[in-house]
Amino acid sequence: MKFIITAIMLLFIPYISFSWKAEVVHVKDGDTIEVLSNGTAVTVRIWGIDCPESTQEYGNGAYLFAADFVRGGILEIETIDTDQYGRTVGMVYAGDLCLNEELIRAGWAWVYKQYCNKPVCKEWEKLQELAESAGIGLWESQNPIPPWEYRKTTPKKTAEPNDPLAYAIIFGAASVLLIIIRLILRAGWAKKKKKWNTRWRQ
Repeated sequence: MKFIITAIMLLFIPYISFSWKAEVVHVKDGDTIEVLSNGTAVTVRIWGIDCPESTQEYGNGAYLFAADFVRGGILEIETIDTDQYGRTVGMVYAGDLCLNEELIRAGWAWVYKQYCNKPVCKEWEKLQELAESAGIGLWESQNPIPPWEYRKTTPKKTAEPNDPLAYAIIFGAASVLLIIIRLILRAGWAKKKKKWNTRWRQ
């Protein structure tokens, strides 16, 4: 009997989600935020939706909407999964409002059908249709490019100048250049010295 109960529990564990309080630290883009929970920084990818990339048309609009939504500071996160990048994937709430849903309602996100597999997704699809019909948010464009299509044709951004990696690359290149210059100067000096020594012996 115990074995059967344990088996049933294990069967349903993957579908159990839990929620926790967090403080907003940074909004990265329309569907990714960084929060602080018990002193630990956590990156949260908003589940079930996909906003325009920050380098894409309407990406800034999605970012501003998300930033305005979370400006109260304290959120409730309902964890659903962890993605391949180690980010927490979940629902984000401020009071009774769900950021996932509000982004779709306001026309700043698509329902991400590849990953949106819960009953609520059908409701979100209806909200997306309403936003598209109203021509609000990104739907003011006749042909908005879904971000998953945009990512296929757009190379990833290189390291920004303020990234630690960028500084390391610049410093390394400068060090190599300095070594080369020293070697050139040393070779030139040695050549001149040899010439002077020859003249002095004469």
